[in-house]
Amino acid sequence: MAGINSTLNTPVPAILTIMVMNMVYLLVDTSSLIPSFSTVEWLFYAMTFSCLLYLRYTEPKNIRPFKIPLPVAIFLFVITATFVVLPIFSKSSRFSVLIGLAFLPFGSLLYLIRYLYIKVHLRYRGNVARCNGGKQPEH
Repeated sequence: MAGINSTLNTPVPAILTIMVMNMVYLLVDTSSLIPSFSTVEWLFYAMTFSCLLYLRYTEPKNIRPFKIPLPVAIFLFVITATFVVLPIFSKSSRFSVLIGLAFLPFGSLLYLIRYLYIKVHLRYRGNVARCNGGKQPEH
């Protein structure tokens, strides 16, 4: 998803995915989708903050472009983990949360099929995460 097109300097796969998903959202009732996938979204935020804390602990000397203060990172991890765990204990939202979490293995299966078995490579795959499209910066 993070592939940057070298001529347009845009993440074309991510834009196309968002466009298709928005078209699907127009066809279905989104009031049932929002509770299902908000827990998954908070799960990914919690995993991001847990990785930040893990790297801060295991590799404290690495140079980072910016640093979040440690108390802020811990606070955000606790809040996001709470947003993941609490809806599971609510009887009214338990089913929708489990539906959202059930999509994670499905997405992993699609990832395995796409990247491990089919081995289709996009032509702009070499410019991943380069904001300048692979061009050398001017001095």
